Amino acid sequence: MTRGKKGAPSRTTAKAPAPRRTATARPPSRAGAKRTRGATPAAAGAAGAAGAPATPAAAVDPRFERVVAAFAGDRSVVKRRMFSSENVLAVGGKIFAMLTRGALVVKLPRDRVDQLVRDGIGDRFDPGHGRVMKEWVVIGAGGPDWTDIAREARAFVRDGAR
Repeated sequence: MTRGKKGAPSRTTAKAPAPRRTATARPPSRAGAKRTRGATPAAAGAAGAAGAPATPAAAVDPRFERVVAAFAGDRSVVKRRMFSSENVLAVGGKIFAMLTRGALVVKLPRDRVDQLVRDGIGDRFDPGHGRVMKEWVVIGAGGPDWTDIAREARAFVRDGAR
């Protein structure tokens, strides 16, 4: 117990002050930059946002370029970075199409995924942890037109998947 004013016992014990946290400065390239989580309008395509020249990190994979170009006029679709890939398309903050391991992966209703798998057009998507995703299908390069499948996926996700 510590002694307060005039030697009377105090009910609180003296604590050492907590170490002061100092702010760390952002690197100069990011100072003042607004964080957008890597999202750019799909309309920007390979050129990046605001028509800026493409950087290696913002480049669109040629196999996915036609899909991105198909959504150039749709302002609700954004191209984002996720899972260390630049080739991800989202609508309303939700992914509907992405390029993974050289194939198109799209989110579709479970019945449609079942049909595509049954017809030999696609395979169920396994992100790598052994759990197959029921509403995601992988369409290889030799399958149907990726743009049509991506449009179907965008409509499904935009209209409230599930």
